[in-house]
Amino acid sequence: MLTIWGRSDDLLEFDGDIYDEVGCWKSDENDYPDLILCSDGTVLEFIYDGLWKFKPVFKGARFIKIHPCFEEDASGYSDLVHFESGVEWCAVITNTEDKQKARNLFRDEGHNWIRKGEDFLHGIDCFVVSELWSE
Repeated sequence: MLTIWGRSDDLLEFDGDIYDEVGCWKSDENDYPDLILCSDGTVLEFIYDGLWKFKPVFKGARFIKIHPCFEEDASGYSDLVHFESGVEWCAVITNTEDKQKARNLFRDEGHNWIRKGEDFLHGIDCFVVSELWSE
């Protein structure tokens, strides 16, 4: 199992098969939404605007569901993204230019982008979390 959610106003949390966190914050050079690419083919857009909101662009083989959060003062103030076991890595892309590169590849490759595996990320600045680094 893997769950992804936002914590505070600048952290993405990964818990389960991957256990890690990634710093994500809004800057003048960064426009929303940001992206998460997962080894199962899932692509998520996410924003933080008082609540962490996630939206699937592509649903991969291990994607289960998004449990939405509707209230700012709710415990956790974040949607929860759930996956079955087997997600090996996730790449977080927050840089505007690199998000556009990734979106252009999605447009050209569609859901087949995952067949390229991590080679898809060549030339894209991102932060990768992996089950290998979580042990």
